[in-house]
Amino acid sequence: PELLGGAISLDGLPIFPGNERSTPHAVKAEADALAARIGVESAAQFEEGERTQMLPALVTAPGDVAEMTPLVAKSDPKATAEWFREDLELDLRPQLPKARVPILLLAPYDPVTQGKYAPNAAAVKTYYASLAAGAPQLSVVVIANSRHFAMYDQPAAVASAIDAFLAAH
Repeated sequence: PELLGGAISLDGLPIFPGNERSTPHAVKAEADALAARIGVESAAQFEEGERTQMLPALVTAPGDVAEMTPLVAKSDPKATAEWFREDLELDLRPQLPKARVPILLLAPYDPVTQGKYAPNAAAVKTYYASLAAGAPQLSVVVIANSRHFAMYDQPAAVASAIDAFLAAH
């Protein structure tokens, strides 16, 4: 930790959103089912699923989906399935109090996709802060009108938040 000056996370949370309300058994069952489905997909099926289901949920602009699809299609479905399984089952919250550096958590907010769960950006900020509550030096900055790949949706806002964090630390 003495080599680090800080950490920046762009929509990377210590637990997969929603899993904080589930039991480890339920999370494992969901992770296993998702990994089993993705892991048997052909490359063409995987690419189609990413183009039509996953990526449209992760960026706001259809042009970005078209740009990202060939890149994502290079991923191996079996490796992606295993990563998803591990990500869904991971809970780093007990480790957060050990963090010795400031952490910037960039939280995307898109009222189109998140509006039914979070009525506004302040609710998203509160929710993200609750998931990372154990971190002693946590800052949460909401990137409005963006989804998971906020660097595509709002590159200037992401850069500005990062610049401000770096200048402060």
